[in-house]
Amino acid sequence: MDKSPAIEAARHFLTVVWGGEAPSDEALLEALDRLVFAYHHTPDAGPSDTDLKAPRFDGATLYEEVARRFPDHGHYPVSDPTASREDAAMMGDAIDDLADLTLEMRQVVWLADHRAS
Repeated sequence: MDKSPAIEAARHFLTVVWGGEAPSDEALLEALDRLVFAYHHTPDAGPSDTDLKAPRFDGATLYEEVARRFPDHGHYPVSDPTASREDAAMMGDAIDDLADLTLEMRQVVWLADHRAS
């Protein structure tokens, strides 16, 4: 098992978000902070020397699972906190963000678990 901070942060994120009961906002924020910290402390790497590809996961189904698990998370203002919620161009979607992060962290973990030693 890979013990790099980035892989461990990805595993931690998936455990917090998908293990047991839905996490508190504080636990979710801590898991997200770990991802950011790991990102900033991960050295740059060149292209992979393997053709190994992680499986694609169904994003639409995952979006629905995230929406059920985090019903209070949804749209939030992106660049202007005073923007109207009706102005879709000014809004982000936390459910979509969590689904995207889950898809990507599942790929990270899968690749770490399946790369040749």
